[in-house]
Amino acid sequence: MAPDQLDVVRPGRIGAIALLLVTAALLVWGLVAGSQVPADTFTDDESTSNTVLYETIAQRVADGDDYYTAAIEEQVARDFPTSPAATVRVPTVALIQATLGPDGAYAALAVLWVVALVLVLRRLGSLTATRNEMLGAVVLLVVGAVVSFVPTSVWFHEAWALGIILISLALADGRRWWPSVVVGCLAPFVRELALLYVGVRFLMAVRRHRREAIAWAVGGALFVVFYLWHAAQVAGHQVASPVDSPGWLDLSGWTFIVDSVHSTTLLAVLPHAVAAVVTPFALLGWAFARGELGRLAGATVLAFVVVFCVIGQSGNIYWGLLYAPLLLLGLAFAPRGLSTLARTVRA
Repeated sequence: MAPDQLDVVRPGRIGAIALLLVTAALLVWGLVAGSQVPADTFTDDESTSNTVLYETIAQRVADGDDYYTAAIEEQVARDFPTSPAATVRVPTVALIQATLGPDGAYAALAVLWVVALVLVLRRLGSLTATRNEMLGAVVLLVVGAVVSFVPTSVWFHEAWALGIILISLALADGRRWWPSVVVGCLAPFVRELALLYVGVRFLMAVRRHRREAIAWAVGGALFVVFYLWHAAQVAGHQVASPVDSPGWLDLSGWTFIVDSVHSTTLLAVLPHAVAAVVTPFALLGWAFARGELGRLAGATVLAFVVVFCVIGQSGNIYWGLLYAPLLLLGLAFAPRGLSTLARTVRA
């Protein structure tokens, strides 16, 4: 299929120049800023490790403790904040881990991701334009997904949520939309940040599929009710914590995006500068993915990038597990996008 026949964004000359300038600015920003991740972010120290915290909470729940009692006590003991409610994870993943045990939970996460990858691979043809682009997309999908198969990922709620989001995206079909909605609305129940995905899908459906938009709104409303219950439980079990939450408005900007992509994909084995170069082109590439699925996935990636530029902090780079593998996939479409932009600017 020729590039001019693709169902992709076709910016005018001014739009093309703007996209190229923004990409160049992000490239320079990432290279000049370098990594802002503290040297002690990745540690096995039991007093500061997220993985040890969540593993201990799950073990206590398996032993019969109430989830909120265990979570609050363990976070206080390890100098983690417990207020506001967002500092305490919703109980879904901990209950899965407590019920299945560490090995069973890891097997469940692996199955979730295998299903997600199979379904996404079946839909890649609707996103790509050439055989080489398809091959590149497959490689990038694997590169992004590998980290979610590392055993420690079982303790990170973000890895579970992204697997659900990928399945929902792969099931997206304008004629048979309800499976995508049902699956997608589960994502925030394992990580509340995934409510952003539900919001994106709602906005994307408003103008084209009214019934689907209503379904996304209902799913989002159900989660809000659940989260209010969660917040009440946290407040009801609250004890004084020696640490206050640093707040959510951080404005780390593009630096956080590059750091999180570098830390939560296979790019972690390469110099940080590689991620600084790759990430802006991967984001640009999503503007040139084909079809409805391309628009949905691209809008999802953009939403996470914009929001995390505002609230992402260096200690939260594991949030990359929620979107970085999907963002990285956009690199497959970047060469065609750059070619299209170059032709548009020269025209």
